[in-house]
Amino acid sequence: MAYIHGIHDLPKVKIFSNLVAGGTIAQDLTAWNTSLSTIASTTWLGQSFTSLLSDAISSVSFKMNSPGTAISGSVYCKIYSDSAGNPGTLIGTSDAINSATISTSFTPAVVTFPFSINPLLTSSSTYYAIVDFSGVTFPGGSNVNVMANNTNPYAGGKAYVTSNSGGIWSNFPTYDFYFDIQSTGGGYIVPSNLKYFKLKMVGGGGGSGASTACGGGGAGGYVEAVFKGIPTGTLIPYSIGAGGAVNSNGGTTSMGGIVNLSCSGGQTGSGVGGAPASAVGGFGGSVTGTITSDMIVITGAKGGTGFGTGGIGYMGYGGSSPLYGGGGANGSYPNSNGTGQSAGTGYGSGGGAGYSAGTAGSQGVIIIEEYY
Repeated sequence: MAYIHGIHDLPKVKIFSNLVAGGTIAQDLTAWNTSLSTIASTTWLGQSFTSLLSDAISSVSFKMNSPGTAISGSVYCKIYSDSAGNPGTLIGTSDAINSATISTSFTPAVVTFPFSINPLLTSSSTYYAIVDFSGVTFPGGSNVNVMANNTNPYAGGKAYVTSNSGGIWSNFPTYDFYFDIQSTGGGYIVPSNLKYFKLKMVGGGGGSGASTACGGGGAGGYVEAVFKGIPTGTLIPYSIGAGGAVNSNGGTTSMGGIVNLSCSGGQTGSGVGGAPASAVGGFGGSVTGTITSDMIVITGAKGGTGFGTGGIGYMGYGGSSPLYGGGGANGSYPNSNGTGQSAGTGYGSGGGAGYSAGTAGSQGVIIIEEYY
């Protein structure tokens, strides 16, 4: 991994301000009314589908049973790109599933194929999820049934079968297997032809305290770094730290994988009532992970301190986010009239405190500047 200085190109900027949770890439969960079967290791079955997301596959599920003579060996799910209406290039293979774990009763059960290496998909493109039985031994009288519906319930694809290990494919236009394909979610995919990218990341701002005297929330930690040499298609998982609610710390923003950096959220301002009293502002977040001297690392600003005398409170301001500013303004009795003065407005900024109440911090963010 290398970091570089002296960036002069105009970047393409991507802002990740919400956690992209794992979601559905494609599915048909219509009740099955038939099945397609295999009795040989050369007969594979699967489903074409249209991806709803530009994301990576975490798992593929089909509903199956094997009520005959026991089978043995490993079965896989393989993902193929499209080639003129048939499975083309292999782009991913699931972890092995022990075929002996497939339901042996006449009641089928869902079989889920997890992917340790996650194939990357592009939204609105066609792909094929194929159950590969080449590693399975079928004794006489054995079979595997894959549940389907013959009323064409899924508009984004159809059932496919090969009897010679992918040499020739047949499709069934009105048949769709019962299937479910889920994404990893929360991932940045390194695009092709990228020279390097610049990462800017900040944790969530802390919420203020809530009392007659309370401190403002601290800002999230901040890191800035430049990365090059990461292979095209690499999936880098991330999560976005939420802004802390009143009396709550901000969440941690992080990028895992090859980046391995985390910015913790700002802490909440502690609320203390009565006289005399004081309420310390929340401390700012910090940065952890694989840190090098080429990176810019900034601890989040501390929230302002509130204090009270004779029941009259003076409240702390929210910590201002590194580079993004926007710390919440503080209030004082009676001007704030019992409500929080103002929430943090810049990414990762802390909430400002108001008399007897408070405000939330702002969420964190990841900004990636791509240089081609």
